[in-house]
Amino acid sequence: MKKIITYVMIFTMLITTAAVSMAVPASAAVKKQSKRQVTLIRSYNKIYRKCKKNFKYDGSQLEMNQDSYKEFKIWDKELNRVYKLLYKGLSAKQKKVLKKKQIRWIKKKEKEAAKEAAQWAGGSGQPLARNMVLITETKKRLRWLIRIYA
Repeated sequence: MKKIITYVMIFTMLITTAAVSMAVPASAAVKKQSKRQVTLIRSYNKIYRKCKKNFKYDGSQLEMNQDSYKEFKIWDKELNRVYKLLYKGLSAKQKKVLKKKQIRWIKKKEKEAAKEAAQWAGGSGQPLARNMVLITETKKRLRWLIRIYA
């Protein structure tokens, strides 16, 4: 009886394994991250943790405005560093395409930040509102660059 159960278990396992391997075509395999991507993601995460630790946004309005500006500058610096690093490894055609996309993105980012800031027109929270959009959009763009070009 034990032998029969063992054979049934082995047979079931073989069928299940075969079905799973046939169900997932090779083209659907998850793309392995490059060493460069891993390194850049680690750098991103390190900056993220540093900003989370250093910028609490729990002080006066002036302090929050200043902190948001400092945080934006950190993310902007990282974006520019990563952009330059990745740009160097591209073909002339890829460079042209990326540069165009980057210019469009900068205009869009600035427009969104201005739109958000306009809702606070003249208020003490206006710089914070603008900077938070800039931070969010810059972080998104940084992740996009790493995912697409690293």
